[in-house]
Order: sequence, then C-alpha cells, then structure tokens
Amino acid sequence: MASPDFWYYGFGEVRGSTFAHGGRTHYAFSELVRTDLNLQLSGRVLFSATVEGGFTQERMRDVSHPAHMRTSSGRFLELERLFMDAYLPWVDLRIGKQAVHWGSAFLVNPTDPFPELLGTEPWRARSGIHAARGTVRFGDGHQNQVLAGMDDDFQYLLAANRTTFRMGPADLSLSGGWREETESGFVGLDLRGNYEIGYWIEGGIHLEGSTAREEIAIGGDTSFAVFENLVITAQYYRNNTVSVFDRDSDDDCELPDGGTTNGNTLRATPVGRDFGILSIAVSVTPDFLLSTMLVQSLQNSNRLVVPVANFTPGDRWELSAAAQLRSGSGVGDAIPGNSYIAWARVSF
Repeated sequence: MASPDFWYYGFGEVRGSTFAHGGRTHYAFSELVRTDLNLQLSGRVLFSATVEGGFTQERMRDVSHPAHMRTSSGRFLELERLFMDAYLPWVDLRIGKQAVHWGSAFLVNPTDPFPELLGTEPWRARSGIHAARGTVRFGDGHQNQVLAGMDDDFQYLLAANRTTFRMGPADLSLSGGWREETESGFVGLDLRGNYEIGYWIEGGIHLEGSTAREEIAIGGDTSFAVFENLVITAQYYRNNTVSVFDRDSDDDCELPDGGTTNGNTLRATPVGRDFGILSIAVSVTPDFLLSTMLVQSLQNSNRLVVPVANFTPGDRWELSAAAQLRSGSGVGDAIPGNSYIAWARVSF
C-alpha cells in the first residue's frame, strides 16, 4: 500500500479599498493568508481543507464632519473548506463543507442552488456549504449530481439535483433545488454549446409558496487574435425574482454581493427585471490583462461599469486594481455604488 501523500498551496494578499455608503466614506484594508491542505490516503480517498486568516481595518469619515474619523480593526481565522472525496467504482462522493457552483451563464446563474454575485471579483472563492454530494456518470458523457446538506447552524435542510446530458457539441442540464429555511425551491434548464461561438441559455423558475418567478440568462462569447487574445462576452439577463437584502439600513459593506454565506442565502439580485451585460477582456501581453464589464438596465438609465487591470510578473506575483462605477438616475435597481479596490497577491 502506498504511503499517504500530503501537499499544500495558497497565497498571501494585501488589499485596500474605498467606497461611500450611508453618508460616510469608508477605507478598508486587509492582510490575509489562504491555504489549501490536501492529504491523499489512497487512489480513491482524498481529504482537503482550506484555512483563511488575517487582519482587517476599516476607517469611516463622515461627509458632514470630515474631521471625524472612526477606526475599527479585527482579526479572523476561518475554516473555509473541510471535505472528503471518495472515488468509488459507481459514484464519486464529496462529503463536508464544500463549494457548489452550477450553471453556464456569465456572472449570474439562474440554475445555481446557492448563487453568489461576486461583483468586481468573479474569480473570488465561493462560500462553502455543509453537504454530501454524489456524482454518477452514465452513458456517453452523461452524469447526475445529487446534493443534500444543511445551513451553517445545522437547523434547516438543503437539497438539489442536476442531470446533464451530452448532445454532441452541447450539454443540456436539468436542475432543481429546495430550501427548508425559506420553504422555497426552483427548477431550471441550462444549455451550453459551441457553434462558431460559445453560447448558453440558462433559465429557472423560482417557487415561493404559490408564487412562481422566472430568471433567465441568454448569451455568447467569442475570441479574436488581437494582441495576445481578445474575448468578448454578451448576455441578456432577466430577473423577476424577489430581491432581499439581509442587512440593516445602517450596515456598511464594500460590495453588496449577495448569494450564499456559509450556506445562508443572501439574495441580492437586481430589483429591475431586464439587463444587458457586456464584457471585453484583452491580454495585452502574457503578463498584462485589461478587462471591462458593463451592466446596463434595459428599463432605465442605470448602469454599472467595472474596469479591471491585472499584472502577473512571474509565476507567483499578482498586482491588480479594479473599480465599480455606477451611473444613471433610474430608481428600482439594487446596483451597488462606486467603489475602488487594489490588491497584491503572492502564491506559494
């Protein structure tokens, strides 16, 4: 029998940001280390854990009293992931606190049972949930995933299922989910393929008691040989689901990104119903990436522009800056306000 194999990887990061909220200007700083630990006991059993810890500091300046500055600080140590993978002859199992992300659309996923809107950081690690997930493969490229879990307080049940059929150059997935805490569920369909360009059609019906509301994303992407590479993504997004912010009016946050926080859903989806989303990303050099994302309400003048610059000098270092810029006078859209963020990261 082979001896257990242990390895780890991760990164350290320094981050600063500023944003205005509630009549105050906020300055937030953080230093954190995130490490993934892996223990391979055999060819069929793998244990994984992710630990994140660091320090945070926030300063708030009242716009009406600019001389007044309040400062708060804290430290944290979180077990972000802890799960076991077991690769059995007929099923792959993952049991423990894990990330779950279903769907093919860009930025938002109507068939994701635990959605998160990550704003200026679509690459950021998703929150974990306590669950057992089984994946069964059958036929020629088909598979079924079934998931059962609980919220962070282990009080309410969660359940979801996703069946994917391979149809030539396309995948068709049928999904469904249910949450005991809110007595709500959804059913959805996700079609993704490639025909000259990549395309996707993803939609779901959210069920809350006797009320049914739709959420739809239709889009495509393509690339061009401009500089190193140019990728253009366009998407129509319709959200007619209820929007809920699980925050008091005095809560201050940098990016009001919704979705799941350790299994507890915070739905921070737009109040408006119809949006156009456009993303342009160009690799100017192998080390320098520029991108811009536009989210435009199709019902009023509200829009959100997110420019990002990313520089990776070597295999370990990453220097990035991003902004979140809102404009327009329309009302009724929960689009976050202006914010600016910069960070430096070193991998190990």
